[in-house]
Amino acid sequence: MSGGANLAALLQQATQAHGAGDLGRAEGLYRQVLNADPKQPDALHLLGLLASQAGALDDAEGLIAEALSVKTPFPLAHLHMGNVKYARGDKTAAADHFAKAVAQMPDLVDARVNLASVCMELKRFDEAAEQCRAALAVNPDMALAHYNLGVALSETGRTADAVGHFRRTAELQPGLAEAHGNLGKALADLGRPGEAEPHFRQAIAVNADFALAHYNLANVLQSLKRFGEAIDHYEKALAIDPEFHGARGNLGDALLRAGRHREGLAAARRGNGVIQLGLDEPGGFSIQY
Repeated sequence: MSGGANLAALLQQATQAHGAGDLGRAEGLYRQVLNADPKQPDALHLLGLLASQAGALDDAEGLIAEALSVKTPFPLAHLHMGNVKYARGDKTAAADHFAKAVAQMPDLVDARVNLASVCMELKRFDEAAEQCRAALAVNPDMALAHYNLGVALSETGRTADAVGHFRRTAELQPGLAEAHGNLGKALADLGRPGEAEPHFRQAIAVNADFALAHYNLANVLQSLKRFGEAIDHYEKALAIDPEFHGARGNLGDALLRAGRHREGLAAARRGNGVIQLGLDEPGGFSIQY
């Protein structure tokens, strides 16, 4: 067997061990390849990937950077370098590498979804939406792409368009509480509280400690004038997150509207709220922050 064929066989064994989770054996085989050919780009890249999986981010970055210096295009190496940069807190550099991966391999949906996620954190919502749509063109059933697109659309005021993507995310990944919660929030924002309620309840069924879902459900219940139920869910949100001042203030409002004035005033004060009185509706008061 020639030297090149032997290295190819070693690299294949290494990737098989890596895929099977035998990281120690994979590392040894990658190093055998690199001892014979220190610039072998796939071994450099995959040893860097292995290092990143072990949390050795300095080693991972150095190895993947070296792989990129000797091979181009190399979309998978850019994808994994983007993950390393993100793990190190450098979101701008991560986005740059994900964008290079996408440019070199347009059907690499993991790179597109990662780019979308970083773009949303950087408040680049239109770019995030574009990447999600491109990912869905390749894989229409990618739950994370639907979810991220829904968030990007919501953040840019296109709430009605977001509903379908949150709904599809919940269908594809029913155990994702955030999908149910965001679907409920979108419906509530569209003035459809009756439709929103069961989705908040489903989010809570998936994750009983989801404080924001309890809070949003309570807001919907209060809008439906079901003050007793709203009070219960504001209290549950506060039991989970005692520093949730918005929940405490809204609890005060619900208590006042339920006729429990002493408790309502106390909750409003603890929530740093200012009570405003008015005559525009029965029980005419509100709590402002």
